[in-house]
Parts: sequence; structure tokens; C-alpha cells
Amino acid sequence: KELKILLENQGIPDVKSDKILGVIFDNKQTWIPHFKYLKTSTPNALNMIKILAHTSWGGETETLIKINKSIINSKINYGATVFKTVTKSSLNLVNSINNTGLRMSIGVFKSSPIQSIYNITGEPTPKIKRLEIALGYITRLYRSYNNPATNAR
Repeated sequence: KELKILLENQGIPDVKSDKILGVIFDNKQTWIPHFKYLKTSTPNALNMIKILAHTSWGGETETLIKINKSIINSKINYGATVFKTVTKSSLNLVNSINNTGLRMSIGVFKSSPIQSIYNITGEPTPKIKRLEIALGYITRLYRSYNNPATNAR
């Protein structure tokens, strides 16, 4: 049975997914449409890192890691607080993008273990980064809730 919702006598369409503030929400909360969007929207950024990391005239490793953080990680981690219902296989779609960017930044081969790449770059693993983002969000909520200025109603 289809659910019909009206707003000022106008029907609101039932859609499978919708993009709100840059995050694609799907009706089953799998986040796969959002992750597929990230997978297709980041190759240009990865190509930029690849060009900048050229062996004969490429940039320094620290600079390339910062570029990876600002261009790729910012996209990947945006909205990470709502990805609680994501399966591990779905997260691998996004983690592979980050892994590729870090590999290019430090100039290592695909055969290198990913954990060693995170150790070399000093970057937290995606799981730890998402936990850090979630804890930061919870802390901000708690601080604003206990703020005397917000309770003075």
C-alpha cells in the first residue's frame, strides 16, 4: 500500500532517494546511492593527486597527504554521523577511495598492507575517523544542551 502525504493539498512524491545538503538519503538507509555518488565524484581529485605525485617533479608527501585530506576526506567524512546503519561491504566502497588517495600520496604499491599505509601517513583509519566525528557531534550536543544560555527560557 502506498503512503500518500499531502502538504497544502499537494501530494508529496514518494522517492527512493533524495539529496539533502549534499548527502543522498535512501528510503532503506543503506547509504549505497550516496557511496556510489562519492565513488563517481572523486576520480578527478584522485587524478589531481596522481599528477602532483609524479616521481620526477612531484610534490612532497606531507603536502600530498594534506591535499588528500582536504579534497577527498572532506567529501567522504561529510555526513559521517548518519552512517550508523551501513554494512561493512558498503563502507568498503568509500574506504577504497581514501586508501587510493593515501597510496598515491606516499607513492606505494597496491600490494602494501593498508594498515601500514595509515601508520606511515599518521592518519586514523576510516573507522576511527568516523568514531571521532560522531563523538565530536555528541560532545557539541551535550555542551549546547547544558549551556545555561540555552536553558534560560
